[in-house]
Amino acid sequence: MIKENLKTVQEHIKESIAKRHNAASEDVLLVAVTKNHDVASMQEAIDAGANVIGENRVQEALQKHETLNRDVTWHLIGHLQTNKAKYAVKEDDSVVIEIPAPKLLEVIPQDIPIDIVYEDDKVLAFNDRNPVAPYHILVVPKKHYESILDVNAEDMDIMSHIHKVINIIANEKGFAQNGFRIINNCGEDGGQEVKHIHYHVLAGKKLPNYEAEEK
Repeated sequence: MIKENLKTVQEHIKESIAKRHNAASEDVLLVAVTKNHDVASMQEAIDAGANVIGENRVQEALQKHETLNRDVTWHLIGHLQTNKAKYAVKEDDSVVIEIPAPKLLEVIPQDIPIDIVYEDDKVLAFNDRNPVAPYHILVVPKKHYESILDVNAEDMDIMSHIHKVINIIANEKGFAQNGFRIINNCGEDGGQEVKHIHYHVLAGKKLPNYEAEEK
């Protein structure tokens, strides 16, 4: 029974590895936790291929270690109390602390189509993919600024240029006469989600007014 269960677990591990990118079998350590299991069951598991044993009770692990006649690697699971450390580690023992190497996220570039309505050497304007109005256009400077707070005095002309572009778009799209709304979210409380300055231009319908919160 133990042999069959171990085989099932190993097959599940192989299936999971096969579904992941940049994963290998050596990245997975299978630890057979033998707490509350007798030595006979442990011997059966080891003979079936479980060569790493996990225990979280020092006294129980010591008793099994003295009785078990198998060459295995022992792991202590969980916290080790100070008064029991001397039983778990002896003077001539070597202690290995394994810190997994950080893994880089796999970034896969994708082509995301955008519907451009205006572009010059300084800004790009395109239709929002999730519009909240008949006209919902994003106007974005090509140079990176996290928010309007990051635009220094030397680059302040980009702000006037953005508004100039918004005027051009409003006239070209035909909503300048009826009016429109310009929104710039700045910082967490302002609702900024994308850390690059951008302006929302909303038009094409009567937009609701902001109402004061009740005190």
